[in-house]
Amino acid sequence: MKSDEALVLRLFYLCEMSLSEIETITKFSASKIRVDLHRGRKNIKRELEFLLGDEIKYFL
Repeated sequence: MKSDEALVLRLFYLCEMSLSEIETITKFSASKIRVDLHRGRKNIKRELEFLLGDEIKYFL
């Protein structure tokens, strides 16, 4: 996962910041933030599928 994706995911989910707050802090555009969130979620899902295999269906 790229560092920008990781940063945006942390700010959005762990710090519970809005997109506009993340935009202010990082100086990223709103579209870049949305793209990074999407890609970050996809990467996390792929890693979970690798680690959990068929058991992923119980979590998603």
